[in-house]
Amino acid sequence: MGNQEHGDWKARGAGSPSRYIQNATYLALSVSLIEIITGISMNIIVLEADGLHTSIDSIILFSLYIGFSMASKPADIDHPYGHYKYKYLAMYTVAIVIIVATFILIYEAIMDIIRNQIEKPPIVSLYIVGIILALVVSRMVYLLIGHRRLSEPVLMLEAKHAAADIADSLMIVGTIVLSMYIPLIEPVAALAISSYLLYLASNYIKESVNTLLDRVDPSLAHKIISTLGDSGIIVSDVKLKNLGNGYAVDIVIKVPHSYSIEEAHNAANNVETNIRKQFATIRSVTVHMEPLQ
Repeated sequence: MGNQEHGDWKARGAGSPSRYIQNATYLALSVSLIEIITGISMNIIVLEADGLHTSIDSIILFSLYIGFSMASKPADIDHPYGHYKYKYLAMYTVAIVIIVATFILIYEAIMDIIRNQIEKPPIVSLYIVGIILALVVSRMVYLLIGHRRLSEPVLMLEAKHAAADIADSLMIVGTIVLSMYIPLIEPVAALAISSYLLYLASNYIKESVNTLLDRVDPSLAHKIISTLGDSGIIVSDVKLKNLGNGYAVDIVIKVPHSYSIEEAHNAANNVETNIRKQFATIRSVTVHMEPLQ
């Protein structure tokens, strides 16, 4: 996200996507804390599990906030390619915490079933879930307002995500009501949510580790070689670096012995322009040249 776009948002008096994402993160985190604290204090495992689920929503929103914020922060001496990997480090750390907490929940749910020590949730828990539902609806409406003002697609996507969370909250209400008559439903629902949490958290760990360890898409290098080859440019080597928000390309091309410095420079500029035009995920291009044998 460039500084020009940031200036356009400011000129319209509409704030910026990062501000909307930041406030939506606070709303999601509030829901997560309320669910976890209520679940622990009232021994409602399904609320604890859904609280952890909502904490993953907070991670997603926080990652988006970091992404938007870092997009306008220039690279520096210590971070020549920017600061985008910080959000993946945060994702990895929190995902590990969620996995540990989820296994504890699974253990508690299984032990409750084995010992047949399942308590009926109190009526007051329904009022608390009502407050939670209101907060989720507020997050969806707030993001929709942001999308209407800024026309930022990410805000609409997160508003739809919040709408799905509303359906999730309604299912929690149904689970709590049914568990007042059939207590076994609550730990079973908690096990189902926990399984989904492990799936989500494992995906976040995989995504963050791949980025932190500079894993790249090997097919991208072949596509770059093929694209330049169609333009008559001979490529002898391509290296990619995962920046977190795209790739940096280090490429070696062959130029004739007869090329002057200016001609070689123009050839390198053409390569850089061609790559940036054809591949939207490329953020940096470095071109090296060697003589054509």
